[in-house]
Amino acid sequence: MTSGSFHLNRLISARLAETIRLTSYQVFARICFVLPLKTGLSILEDFINPYIYLHENMKKQLLHFTLATLMLLLITSCGSTGKMASKKLLSSSTWELNSLKNRPIDTTAFRTGMPFLLFDKSGKLTGSTGCNNLSGSYKLSKSEFTLDPGAITKKTCQGNGEELFLRAIHYAKNMKIDANKLTLMNGANEIMTFIPKK
Repeated sequence: MTSGSFHLNRLISARLAETIRLTSYQVFARICFVLPLKTGLSILEDFINPYIYLHENMKKQLLHFTLATLMLLLITSCGSTGKMASKKLLSSSTWELNSLKNRPIDTTAFRTGMPFLLFDKSGKLTGSTGCNNLSGSYKLSKSEFTLDPGAITKKTCQGNGEELFLRAIHYAKNMKIDANKLTLMNGANEIMTFIPKK
C-alpha cells in the first residue's frame, strides 16, 4: 500500500467514524431529549387541556348561574312590585258589588243595600253583606287571593242576597284589578265584580 493510499484510507475512516459519531449523537439526542420533550409536552398538554376546558366550562356555568340569579331576582322583584301595586289599588277604594256570576245584580235580593268590601293594606277585610257587617281578613300572593269574612253580625235579612254573596266569596281564589274594577275569580271563571263606591 502506498503512502497516499494509506492517508486516504485514514481520512475515509476518520470521516466515517465522525459520521457514525454524529449519527450516534443525533440518535442519542433524539432518544434522550427530543422524544421525551415531545412526550412531556404532549403529557403536559393532556394534563392542562382538561383544566382549560374546566375553566371555560366553569365560566359558562358561572355565567348561567349569574343570569339565572338575576332572572330570579327580577321575577321576585316584579312579583313583589305587582303585589304591592295590587294592595295599593285594593285599599284605595270602597268596593261595591257590581255583578254576581256574570249577571247584573238583582236589587230585590239586597233590599237593605248593596254589599261592599274595604281592604286594609295590613290584610284586614271589613264591609257589608248588604245586610250584616263583616270583619275578617284577606291574603294576597302572586298567584292566589283568598277572602275570609270572619265575624259577621247576626241581623235577620230579607231575601237570599247575603247567602249568595258569602258563598261567592268562598269560591274566590284569585283576582284581577285596575282603578275602576275588581274582579274576583276561581281560576279563569269570574265569580263577581266590584266597582269603586260613589
